[in-house]
Amino acid sequence: MSKDRLEGLCELTALQMQTAQAALAEVTAREMGLRGQLQILVADRRAVAERTRQPDEPAFTAGADLRWHRWVDQRREVINAELARVLVLKEERLRGLRLAFGRDQASAEISKASARQRGVTQKRRASYES
Repeated sequence: MSKDRLEGLCELTALQMQTAQAALAEVTAREMGLRGQLQILVADRRAVAERTRQPDEPAFTAGADLRWHRWVDQRREVINAELARVLVLKEERLRGLRLAFGRDQASAEISKASARQRGVTQKRRASYES
């Protein structure tokens, strides 16, 4: 394989790996956002539970706390379902990144081996002509 074609192959595999890394980073950011939303809901729920332990709390007497807790539970279910979908997508993107990384490493090794072979060939030619 010619030097130019090997360089093109190395550039292509490097770009594929960068694209796979960017795709994984996007999914990871979505995952972190969802996990952050879950943490906020849990913290808010704890804070409200602490406040509504007093029987004279207006939200407690009106039953609003129960509706709010139900809403929090429903919201957590929605976020957890989305998080599950994102985790599946993340695993797919990880597989793609592993494949792209392997191809990039293989093309780099082929390029190095080809460069070594060209060096050996040039030395032979130089010693043969002298």
